[in-house]
Amino acid sequence: AGIVAGGGCERTEPSPAADTSPAPSPRPTHEATYNPEAPLRGWPPVVGQFYPNIVLRDRDGQSVAISDFRGKIVLIELVGLTCKACHAFAGGNEPGRPKFRGITPQPDVPSIERFASGYAKVSLEDPNIVFVQLVLYGMDGQSPPAEKDAREWAQHFDFETRDSEYVLIGDQRFISPQTRALIPGFHLVDQQGILQALSSDSPRHDPLHSSLLPKLAQLLK
Repeated sequence: AGIVAGGGCERTEPSPAADTSPAPSPRPTHEATYNPEAPLRGWPPVVGQFYPNIVLRDRDGQSVAISDFRGKIVLIELVGLTCKACHAFAGGNEPGRPKFRGITPQPDVPSIERFASGYAKVSLEDPNIVFVQLVLYGMDGQSPPAEKDAREWAQHFDFETRDSEYVLIGDQRFISPQTRALIPGFHLVDQQGILQALSSDSPRHDPLHSSLLPKLAQLLK
């Protein structure tokens, strides 16, 4: 099976507001160029091929390219702001965590950190891993996210901009049935930039707990 049933984006009206030795920092020495008019090549990604070199802005307005993280293992989560499973994976079911914009997280789904710890015996804070959230759908479930909403999402779930954790904000180029079908979902990219596993609700893709996360552990060895 895939990730969780029925956890995808919903169309809503906006609501109110192993080896842990450090690898070199993935921070780029030269800022990537963000161009929302540039063709989106290689999307959706294909397992066994190089991951598309997506360039987007992070929550701080800085341009970031996926290729900036070459040499690291990159775990990419595709997010829709109305996706209940996405809220759960972000930690929405943790005790004491309030709802984001009044949306109830998918029940009984732990955070991705707990998934990684339980099924791969690894921490996403491992210095050889970069965790990236691609926030691709906004609060209406149909359009790209507003920058303000994506920043508030990152702040609400304590995602900080640092060398191992990024929240990148999508644009109109990603809005398609193919993208929507990948949410909720995770992509595992190896140190050479090749997509090793892709997990979504589709049974055609890698199950998160029994395939993608164990592959993450293997890449760390």
